[in-house]
Amino acid sequence: MLPSTEVRKVVVVAAKDLLTQPPVLPTVEDAARAMTVGRTTAYQLLAAGSLRPVTINRARRIPLDAARNYVADLGAEHDRGPN
Repeated sequence: MLPSTEVRKVVVVAAKDLLTQPPVLPTVEDAARAMTVGRTTAYQLLAAGSLRPVTINRARRIPLDAARNYVADLGAEHDRGPN
């Protein structure tokens, strides 16, 4: 078993990680802010099926992978150029 001072250090490090790491399932507003788009645009992307949310009870969240995939798809479209 760890001495109590070591336990405190582990708890403090874990708490700092929680404060500095992005949430795994951010709110739509937080995901919009991270993608530097507006809240309305984020909801439009959800409605269009461009972003795939998860629903927990009545709360919609955007998995980080969904936001990353959307941004990667934008980059791929840009690389292909106009049709």
